[in-house]
Order: sequence, then structure tokens, then C-alpha cells
Amino acid sequence: MGDLGSTLLGAGLAVVGGFFATLGIRWLDDRRQDRSVDHEFHAAAALVCDELAANIETLKVTLEHDRGSIPELENAVYRDRQLILAQRLPADVRSALGAAYIYVQTPRVLRLRSRTTTPFGPPEEWDQPNLEHIKACHDKMVKARGLLEPFAVS
Repeated sequence: MGDLGSTLLGAGLAVVGGFFATLGIRWLDDRRQDRSVDHEFHAAAALVCDELAANIETLKVTLEHDRGSIPELENAVYRDRQLILAQRLPADVRSALGAAYIYVQTPRVLRLRSRTTTPFGPPEEWDQPNLEHIKACHDKMVKARGLLEPFAVS
């Protein structure tokens, strides 16, 4: 019976050891996946911060040097990474980003339609910048970038 007991003990230890080895490998895989998700989140935050910085500079040029132009803003990076950010950002940061990018998603609010009529022809229409909304957009983008920047570092 001694040989049978040793065999059963050895088999039992092998099963238990295999179980714990499997748990250890799974734990390591989960940690690697968590690090990958963390890296993707921080990279998304950094890229959106960069896009916000470019938009802020575009708005500054309009407000400080070219008050007659209508700024063209970008939101492709934000749109591509919005879900990644939304899953992990606090509500106040998500809200600030949405408030900043609403101007990009509805660019008509950055322009005003002007019209003149003449007695000798059809009315003339043109767009001009809506400086009040451009300033509001600038301020909201600065705020959103400030709130997002701490998440951009890994």
C-alpha cells in the first residue's frame, strides 16, 4: 500500500500543482492585458490632448490675429478614441470634452450668415465668424485639455 499511497500523493500533487500553475499563468495574462488597456487609454488621452492643443491654437489665431476668418477645427482623433476615453474618464472630464467638441461637431455655430440687399440685384450673402462662440469654444477646449492632461501620462 505504500507504493499506491506514494503514487496517489504524487498524482494529487501534480493535479494541484497544475491547477495553481494555470491560475498563475492566467493571472499573468490578465496583468498583461490590463497593462495593454492602460497603455491604450493613456495614449488615447495624449492624442486627444494634442488635437485639443492644435484646435486651441487655431482658435487663438482667429481671436488674436485674424478676426475675419472662420476656424476649421479637427475632431477625428477624439471621434476615433471617444469610447476608450468614455469607459475610464470621470464624468466631469467626459462632460468637459463633450462640451468642447460640440462646437466642432456643429461648426455652423462658429459662423454667422450676413446678408445685404441691393435695389439692382439679388441679395448678397456671406459667412462671418461668430466671435462670441469662437471664444466660448476656446475656453471650453482649454478647460477640457486641462482636465484630460493628467490622464495622458502613463
